[in-house]
Amino acid sequence: MDVTENTRTLIQKAIRAKGLTQTALAREMGHGKAWATRLLNGKLKRLSDSDVERLEAYLGIQFFVVTPTARVSGVAVELSKTAETDEVLAAVLAGLLELTKAKAGPGHRGAGTRDLASLGQEIARLASEHRDEPERLAQAVLELLAEGAA
Repeated sequence: MDVTENTRTLIQKAIRAKGLTQTALAREMGHGKAWATRLLNGKLKRLSDSDVERLEAYLGIQFFVVTPTARVSGVAVELSKTAETDEVLAAVLAGLLELTKAKAGPGHRGAGTRDLASLGQEIARLASEHRDEPERLAQAVLELLAEGAA
């Protein structure tokens, strides 16, 4: 997984929330302190799958990653790109992923790209319908999510 600014911010917030040090994080991850320093200052550009899983488990966080396994819609690609720089969107998408994981059951990594793309397209349609009505847009999205959770 690529380490973006949002990735680093999410990790830093979790470290602060748990009262951890970089040394404790590195030790838990099986790396030296220099690894944690490089991760948090932007010098480390990629994380292995095992490091991603360990970070998520240890820090209690969820990264949002789109892994194309089939043809991916333009909406999914755009959501992924935007989530790299928009912390709020990244949090919303992580919440959607948690919702799909809860619905799918234990051990499931979440919805597939196609499911998330469909949901993204529906949210984009709602945003277009309620462009000048943020309260109605929020209500429509919440209703959509509630339907998905049922």
